[in-house]
Amino acid sequence: MSSNSVLYVRERCTVGIGTGEQDRVGVAEIAAFKAYTKYADNLCFDRCGTSAKDLELKVARGQADRAVLDEIREETQATKGASSGRR
Repeated sequence: MSSNSVLYVRERCTVGIGTGEQDRVGVAEIAAFKAYTKYADNLCFDRCGTSAKDLELKVARGQADRAVLDEIREETQATKGASSGRR
């Protein structure tokens, strides 16, 4: 039995890691998901002092502005979780 690993690196920094799956596509998807999640978290912490998931919960409860969350999601998608070489 063997497993695969994928690292996404940008500017000599790891932005996403996917490991431990037999499926190469699966580890690539895991690494991409983690890159997007980490990038969105960094934007949220910089702008709101909280994680992306906590901001989602606050928006759902009516305690935060949905526009801020939408802006963070759009920027995360536009930069492909910072893995595309663009900022």
